[in-house]
Amino acid sequence: CKQCKLRRRYRHIQRYSNMYLEYSSPAQDGVCASVRLQLSQDVSLTREAFEATLEINNGDASTLTDVQVDLYVFDSIGLDSTENFVISLQSRANMVQNGGSYDIPSTNNAKIKWLIAILPLAAPSSMTKYSIGGTLRYTLPGQGELRTPLYPQPIYVSPSPLLTMDYFYQRDIEGDDPFTEQIEPAVPFVLGVLIN
Repeated sequence: CKQCKLRRRYRHIQRYSNMYLEYSSPAQDGVCASVRLQLSQDVSLTREAFEATLEINNGDASTLTDVQVDLYVFDSIGLDSTENFVISLQSRANMVQNGGSYDIPSTNNAKIKWLIAILPLAAPSSMTKYSIGGTLRYTLPGQGELRTPLYPQPIYVSPSPLLTMDYFYQRDIEGDDPFTEQIEPAVPFVLGVLIN
């Protein structure tokens, strides 16, 4: 008995970046004022992801050995679109590791979970339908390797958020004049940001 479930999940991707703005005034009598501004910012983007679960009930008297699952993503016309997704294995339950492979003992109900993250090209501008299917491979004593197709399950992918950040800052910076004894107050520096 094989059962596949898909559940929509969301992941928070943290991005950290620094931006430097540097301005130097013309030299006057050997004096040059240099200003360097560092902007430290944290931007959080929410990306869509799906959790896929495959349940395998081994009702046979023998152990299923070398159990492997190949997952694929197909578009609405059946073309392979797996390259637009990142499929990562999350967990295995009720499976026995045997060297570099995994077995399912007799009368055991195994469960495998994956997280399927979506790349921006999967849905550039509008919601897009895909199907997730694959092949279950395992070995039984005296029968060799057996393959069972996994019935494709539909998913609907929404466009990922894309941000464009444009910074605007004033050309001149006003502060204390080094050529006078009086200390002039600094004028606040104007910085603007436009997010699309």
